[in-house]
Amino acid sequence: KAYVPSRYVHHMILRSCSKAPAAPLTYADCGSMPVECQTHMLAWAPGVQQKLMPVAAGFAIGKGNVEWVSLEVHYSNPGLDAGVADTSGLQLMYTAVLRPHDLGVMTLGQINLAIPGGMAQYNADPSLCPAACTSRFKAPVTLVSSGYHMHNLGRSIRTQRFRGQAELKPLGERNMWDFNFQDSMDIEPHLPPSNNQLLPGDSLLTTCTYDSTSVNKTTTWGEATTDEMCFNFLTYYPRQPSLDMCMSLTLPTGMSARGFGPMVGLCTTLERLLTLAPAFGGANNAELLGLALDMISKGELVPRVTPPTNLTSYINPQCAARPLLPPAGCSGVCGERYNRVVLLVLHDACTACTA
Repeated sequence: KAYVPSRYVHHMILRSCSKAPAAPLTYADCGSMPVECQTHMLAWAPGVQQKLMPVAAGFAIGKGNVEWVSLEVHYSNPGLDAGVADTSGLQLMYTAVLRPHDLGVMTLGQINLAIPGGMAQYNADPSLCPAACTSRFKAPVTLVSSGYHMHNLGRSIRTQRFRGQAELKPLGERNMWDFNFQDSMDIEPHLPPSNNQLLPGDSLLTTCTYDSTSVNKTTTWGEATTDEMCFNFLTYYPRQPSLDMCMSLTLPTGMSARGFGPMVGLCTTLERLLTLAPAFGGANNAELLGLALDMISKGELVPRVTPPTNLTSYINPQCAARPLLPPAGCSGVCGERYNRVVLLVLHDACTACTA
């Protein structure tokens, strides 16, 4: 649960550390956060409400698990108002009774953003979480929620799910993005967990659309409110170690000469990505290239990926020509309640009360 008394707070991120930081219990600029404290756990952004974890899973804390965390608080103060103080933070509830599974958060999305100004609709390149990455799962994982994040130019965002050559029901979408309403979307919470599974070999495709008519310059990826983002923080269980992000990245032209790209798949940790980033920027460093080859051997880096093609698209079920009718004798308030229950259980069915 977040406590945010200040209007200057843009968002907050709670990250776990893989080991004790070198300088714990200190304040630092977000850009200089220790590289070992980069694993996404929880976040707050405008519109996010109190979150309850599923009874089957939770974030593991304590000896042998997460022992240190970092809290990033990002502020937006374009007017450079002076004398601003803040006491924002997160309240976390815990239990000494271990739950069956550890929760994980997998970051999906696109960081190659260059949105031209003056466009009513601009589709960023879709970002692929390739089958080669999910094939590292030892067993199916259960999906809990999608936490979408864009900034003020955002208009829509969705994550599609593919199994083989067939598109399954999307994990969710925001067709009318509002920066002030960023609460996460539960993934079919009323259905059995087996209906919400991501299987080894499945792939995910995240697409963001923007309206840049309010600006006359190119907007790129960045932390500032005037920059843009395209993320889906996918909460699931059981957590897959060393798989905190799954996305595709378009590389500089020069990298193709080294056998990469033009689009590579990343299924690794942010800690590893930050270490490798200079190589993607074109740095000709034998040590970095050695790290890339090591990541390929461990399945953390897919040197060449392409989006799914020749697929059977998912079609939303259509409302029946005739509504589902309540049983005989179920009318009035009872009929209305009946139809609400049917709609909840069937989800895609269209119902109406004939009382």
